[in-house]
Amino acid sequence: MILIPLIYVKENDILGKSLIDRDHQILLKKGMAIKKGQIKKLMELGYNNLYIASRVDYEPKEFIDSEERDALMQQMKKTYLKMRKANELGRRTSVNRSASYLMKLDDEKVKDIKIIYNTVLDIVSDIVGSKKDYLDYVTVKNHANYTFHHAIDTGVLATLIGKKLNMNARQLIDIFMAAIVSELSNSCLPEKILNKKGKLETFEYELIKQHPENGYKTAKSCPFLGYSVKLICLEHHERVDGKGYPNNLNKDEIDLKAKILSVADAYDSLTSSRTYRPPYPPHKALSIIRSEVGKSYDEEVCDILSQIIVPYPIGSVVKLSNNDAGLVIGIHRDKPERPVLITTESIRPQKVDLKAEASIGIIGLKYDH
Repeated sequence: MILIPLIYVKENDILGKSLIDRDHQILLKKGMAIKKGQIKKLMELGYNNLYIASRVDYEPKEFIDSEERDALMQQMKKTYLKMRKANELGRRTSVNRSASYLMKLDDEKVKDIKIIYNTVLDIVSDIVGSKKDYLDYVTVKNHANYTFHHAIDTGVLATLIGKKLNMNARQLIDIFMAAIVSELSNSCLPEKILNKKGKLETFEYELIKQHPENGYKTAKSCPFLGYSVKLICLEHHERVDGKGYPNNLNKDEIDLKAKILSVADAYDSLTSSRTYRPPYPPHKALSIIRSEVGKSYDEEVCDILSQIIVPYPIGSVVKLSNNDAGLVIGIHRDKPERPVLITTESIRPQKVDLKAEASIGIIGLKYDH
């Protein structure tokens, strides 16, 4: 299967992977032929891409199975809504709510995050034990489920980066939990700002910049989360050039785990649908992040990211610099950006290994399927 922008999906294309809606119900089932009206409806719901069956029978193996992801998503949503309720009640001083009631909500939040924490322990254990050390898929998200999918996918990618850097299980768990807690703490921010399509006003951006400190406070309220989780939450929006927030730390002052979460967070955000733009394909997202090495992001972490991300997954059709095109049929783990392919526009299709054919480059993607 292949990930296709929705604008390139054609009527009667075969869905390569089931699509789950915000209520965790199957919206479209794998193997069905897509109708024109369904494409329009998906666009209205904020989806920008779909997995479509391709000429190569290949389905990437995900690090979290659908049932485990669904359970974690539901627990995160439940926790997020409780946290938003507590924050709104705390701001509405005219509402006669006793301190004990707010404390009750806070106690429930801590218990809910502990349930999430126990699930994360299992997920990190699975990632550490997995022979797969690369990422060749993107989770299909829309605006309604972005927060929860983004937190999980950022946690998975950050864990893979940390694993490549030989971090121990405790450190990997801390990074994953920081990814979760940081997103849950967005419940402190007004929805209209989080979902705004246009440019943020100065005062709105200042509110957004409270996000790291909100994450720090949430982590601090959970006694089972160590100091490292608090630190990662606080520092993951710092920049290596010292122009980040909240404390304008420079490269050597930022915790390595926070640098990892910063890069993982950026990559998953770039490859996701947002209210203000469609998702970037993996190769473009990598290029954008690489352009910020030494400014926003740490070079060593970005080098590891480039080793993990498969920019042209099996089943992709790529445009070549020799005016041909190729269907990707194989990946080199040491050179993921130079795949093996079958040419599709030459008179006689032939197998080409771009790792060995240095004179041929990839100039973009084609959405032929």
